[in-house]
Amino acid sequence: MDFPSLYGPDSDHSQELERLIDANRSKLLESWRDKQAVLEKSLEGIKAVKALAVSQSRSDVALMANVMGYVNVCSFDLAVLGELLVFERDPWKRRTISCAL
Repeated sequence: MDFPSLYGPDSDHSQELERLIDANRSKLLESWRDKQAVLEKSLEGIKAVKALAVSQSRSDVALMANVMGYVNVCSFDLAVLGELLVFERDPWKRRTISCAL
């Protein structure tokens, strides 16, 4: 069974995109690392807010912190998977990563 990509692995669009990614690899990686650092710090802050809310018996604030934490973790997961997908060149690995998204 054949699973064609959006443009096909040998299309001009795919090759041009891969060249652009490769040419800017270090800048893109730095950007992803910065984003992940922000998400990690956000999660630490959310954890502190939840702990404070629990200590003060503020279940409403603790619940909101749980929701914010869930959204933050989802964003972190998508950032990691997006990074893997952008830099992966093997078609099967790309498909596997895409299925996780």
